[in-house]
Amino acid sequence: MSTADTYSWPQVPGAAGYRIEVRRNGRPIYTATTTEPELTLPPQLHLAPGRYTWSTTPVAKHRPAAPARPVVEEVFTVS
Repeated sequence: MSTADTYSWPQVPGAAGYRIEVRRNGRPIYTATTTEPELTLPPQLHLAPGRYTWSTTPVAKHRPAAPARPVVEEVFTVS
């Protein structure tokens, strides 16, 4: 399956950007960073049928190495 879905999340005050991760069976299959609170997955990303998790975590302006909690962590299924 090919995908071009757009994902969005609430803006986090003080965030310099966001790290997005798509995982399958707990393993990352796609990661990206953006300064905007939304991201469109690239159309060339082919997702096999199954269950996936996507999450986005803010990157702090002043402490980029500090761990942060995900703003969103959701499950989706590709049929």
